[in-house]
Amino acid sequence: MDTMDLHVSVPEEHAPVLVPEENEVEESNNQSVASADSEEGEELIEPFEDYKPKIEQLLLSIGFSDFDIEVLQHDLQYSNCVYALTSLTKPEDKYILRVPVGPELREDDGVCEAIINDAALLGYLADRLPVPRVVAYSATEDNVLGEAYTLQTCLPGMRLDNVFEKMDHEGKLAIIDQYVGLIAKLEAITFPTAGTFTASCLEPTSTKMFSPLAAPEVTFFNKGDDEFIEEPTTEANRAGPGLKALIVSHIDGWVEKERKDAEKCQDESLRIPYYEKMKEILDTLDTEGAFHQPQPIVLHHWDLEPRNVMVTPTSTGYEITGIIDWDDALALPRTLARRAPDWIWDFEKEGFTGYLDTDSHPKADSDLSQDNLVLKDHFDEKAKLVLGDQYLQDTYGTGRLLRRIWTLVREGAFSMWYHTLAIELTNEWEERLAELEPVSGESPMAEQQEAEPAVVIDASPVSEEQAPEPVMVPEPQKPVGLWAKVVYWFRCLAGKTLNSVLQEAHDDPSVNTWWWYLATLDYRAAPQRKPDGTGQIGTPAPIDPSFSSPFVGKSLEDVAQWLRGKPQSVDVDDRYFGVLDKQAEKSGKIAICRLNDPKLEKEIAWCILREADYSTLFLAGLDSDLDWNELVQLQKYTLEL
Repeated sequence: MDTMDLHVSVPEEHAPVLVPEENEVEESNNQSVASADSEEGEELIEPFEDYKPKIEQLLLSIGFSDFDIEVLQHDLQYSNCVYALTSLTKPEDKYILRVPVGPELREDDGVCEAIINDAALLGYLADRLPVPRVVAYSATEDNVLGEAYTLQTCLPGMRLDNVFEKMDHEGKLAIIDQYVGLIAKLEAITFPTAGTFTASCLEPTSTKMFSPLAAPEVTFFNKGDDEFIEEPTTEANRAGPGLKALIVSHIDGWVEKERKDAEKCQDESLRIPYYEKMKEILDTLDTEGAFHQPQPIVLHHWDLEPRNVMVTPTSTGYEITGIIDWDDALALPRTLARRAPDWIWDFEKEGFTGYLDTDSHPKADSDLSQDNLVLKDHFDEKAKLVLGDQYLQDTYGTGRLLRRIWTLVREGAFSMWYHTLAIELTNEWEERLAELEPVSGESPMAEQQEAEPAVVIDASPVSEEQAPEPVMVPEPQKPVGLWAKVVYWFRCLAGKTLNSVLQEAHDDPSVNTWWWYLATLDYRAAPQRKPDGTGQIGTPAPIDPSFSSPFVGKSLEDVAQWLRGKPQSVDVDDRYFGVLDKQAEKSGKIAICRLNDPKLEKEIAWCILREADYSTLFLAGLDSDLDWNELVQLQKYTLEL
């Protein structure tokens, strides 16, 4: 059995263990772009000056000659490389060439379905909305360019986000009126079912697109358990005429998948309580009448932000001339498409906007300047007049809750980011209930924030004088928390390093508490579940400078024995734990490890390295739905002891 230096810090009194828990851009002509099929570091698309002749050859092959080619995007950080084409003989003829490079746009059969689907949708919208017209496309690499591409007309004008702040007040009001008109046009385009747009009628390549086209097919959202999706009622519910049925169908599909995966792995699902809470919210909203009105299925541009709205100057201001970037447009029940365009009154808002924003943090009216409040009031009045009284309720009221639930259940709450959204949603719901009628207790997800700390063990020797005094251990309680993790420090680390790691983990905005417990060998000193069923927090920084760890010289097998031997009253997780090895001294990173089934010969299943400030959120999302074998093959980490 190999030994190692184990480091665990313990506070003076409790010796605790630590708990974790297309658009115009700046030119980059000299940068190269690699396709999704490239190996790391391999370039399959040359620097622009080398790539430009291929574009010229492509244009000649489809009947376009003598064009100036300007780079708008030529970089892997975007889903598409984008080039502006201007005719040298007729300067008014302008086009946009889009070449997808994002791996999510590739299919196993070499066909980029997204290109065909977008071409079909734009062809259908040609006489309904001001959108680009597709003049040629290829969804395969079987062309002169050697890449899938779309060639479409360039809408006149400039992006709204480049001029909105420069407009005077009256100009902004005029743009708001036009923007509301755009929303009305989008909502007037309806479909029989909710889902994504597909185009099985179009060929993989076309150099003669004709518009307008018939409406594209709509494929209902088919995520979740496969057998559940195949049930006869699922397709009917996911067609979308009943908004609650649509959302509940997705929740039930994911719950079924979670249960099957948990049974297969003989593990528990951390996400089922989230889904159950969402159904509880939906049931309450139902009693309040949120689903009593019929829901038309409307066209939804998920990123209808000023960066995708084109405008041209006029004698009196600016006129909206079109909408670009229709990738991943959807057919959705109208309430789910009515996110507030808060860029109008909060133009300097930080962070990504659009679909992933999900209405989580709207700025309160009281926080707006007088000028911006006037803009918001004008939008609200115009929207109510044009779109009806229900628009404001859908946008600012129960619709916000429904859109946030939809974000979590459409693709499944599988990532750390979704985990944070679920916590925010639950906290807001509890606040809403408290305002309506005071309630006692907390939701299952809120309880997690005071549940079981994970354990960090500092392996320095502890003298008898330093040993903690015995503490009374309450009667064992059934654990209710879902985040309890154990973390062990396996190095004799300086107090500065330990304090830094503890503080960084604490400062994670999604957790913001002391989740890591810095442990000794004494179970009595570990966090104990309280008689009321709640847990304790972990070890706050700074730690006692005189602390020395009992785990120096111990091994991972010793840790496994310590975990498996703990009493039920000890409020820590017995599956996951963290290790501080030499990497902690270099970078402050934590190696997160998982125990194997006790029947197996090997005690430790795997270790994965994570940043301290990400470790709590990562541990909070660990679950059987992840393919651990695949994950470990990609990210397996060997401890440096």
